[in-house]
Amino acid sequence: MSTAGSPAPGRALHPYARQRLTGRFTELIRLEEELAVALRSLAGPAPTGSSRSVLLDRAARHERDAALLRSLAARFSPSGCLLEEPAKPGPAARRAVGGGADPLSYARLGARYLLFEGVLADSLVAALRTELRVAAAPEGFDAALGGLAEAADARRTRVREALTGLTGVRAGWGARNSGVLVTGLDDVVRALVVPERGAVVPMIPVALTRQARALTGQWSAACERAVALLAAPGFSVPEDDVRERWWSSTREALSEYRRLRGREHCVVRAAAAGLSLMPLLSSKA
Repeated sequence: MSTAGSPAPGRALHPYARQRLTGRFTELIRLEEELAVALRSLAGPAPTGSSRSVLLDRAARHERDAALLRSLAARFSPSGCLLEEPAKPGPAARRAVGGGADPLSYARLGARYLLFEGVLADSLVAALRTELRVAAAPEGFDAALGGLAEAADARRTRVREALTGLTGVRAGWGARNSGVLVTGLDDVVRALVVPERGAVVPMIPVALTRQARALTGQWSAACERAVALLAAPGFSVPEDDVRERWWSSTREALSEYRRLRGREHCVVRAAAAGLSLMPLLSSKA
């Protein structure tokens, strides 16, 4: 998908809006590159040529998507410069690199890939599209992201079939796969919560409440994506277990944010001011 001739709205945007958009593009680009690394790691020990071909093809697609996103993001920069390359792989890639051919370990790595690709990537795309609409960006940007999302949905089925169809891998998938719930969900939630999307936190109560509602809405939607993925055949994790783990991880991530940043997350501040954020802060972790 070419971006030739599309407008460069960076100069017209308010600096706050441009910062939010650049931050979201950066997060999504980084994730696409991490997912490419993860799939290449999974393709290495794949026991069949057809499965390896599917995984490598999807890895290359992640790399092309990252390049497209980088080109789109440059159009929001007053200088038109491409975003810098990420310094190092994040959790999705780090945990995949070096995985062996052990069926259970391989299955868990594959499950983690699907969790990051199907929950986190989808959530970041949805959030970026929302930011583009709020900023009144030209229509072509939203259309480009919509095309990426639709293509990812179509390819995800092939990747899942390639991973679950490998000899001996099915034994690692299912309700007893604690690695998916404990590390996978925790990492996805942390990636959504701790950075506090947009960097700049509103000081005006109305704006703070609006941002908190937007974030918790995104987290709830991501939770339901995780429920749909992990409750599907092949995982069969009970829906209530996924939701309980998700919101428990969210409360832990909010505490981690406070430790890292030295202040409360805007969602916690909005809740303290009376905003109802059930089930987020209604129970103890």
